[in-house]
Amino acid sequence: VPTIAESGLDGYEFGNWHALFAPPGTPDSRVRMLNRVVVRILERPEIRELVLARGSEIIAGSPLKLIVHAGHNSIEEARGMAIHAQRIGADAISATPPGYFKPDSLDNFIRCIAHIAGGAPKLPFYYYHIPSITHVVIPTAEFVAAARARIPTLAGVKFTHEDLGDYAATRTVAR
Repeated sequence: VPTIAESGLDGYEFGNWHALFAPPGTPDSRVRMLNRVVVRILERPEIRELVLARGSEIIAGSPLKLIVHAGHNSIEEARGMAIHAQRIGADAISATPPGYFKPDSLDNFIRCIAHIAGGAPKLPFYYYHIPSITHVVIPTAEFVAAARARIPTLAGVKFTHEDLGDYAATRTVAR
């Protein structure tokens, strides 16, 4: 089986990350204090060695940005989550299309995603493409090409699918 790079997709990266969260409303001073403590722990040589030995990398510093996933089988519920995400000060939103009552065409798919993203018009929107869960197999390259004009906040795609041809086409269209 060829590697992803041998298949012609240079620059493809796969990552896994872990994060620490605080409840909504936690004072900024408390978040900064927790961040400083965690960074100090992660800087300890024995911790760094342990993490590196497992093939991971520590990237510690300022608190990360929060992307709220607003996917739901109900488009109205998903839009409500997007509205809430903007209200609580999230940095961006993402969503999947509904997996039960699936969009049956590219136009309906874009209409569905635009309705969700429109709930948070001030936040960047990331489409989460995961057909193994949603069973929506509309090519992302077609979606990105057609959706740009209808979803002004479209910022990117989280591509989670084995169709590397669509991945390559999406990267080309997105440039």
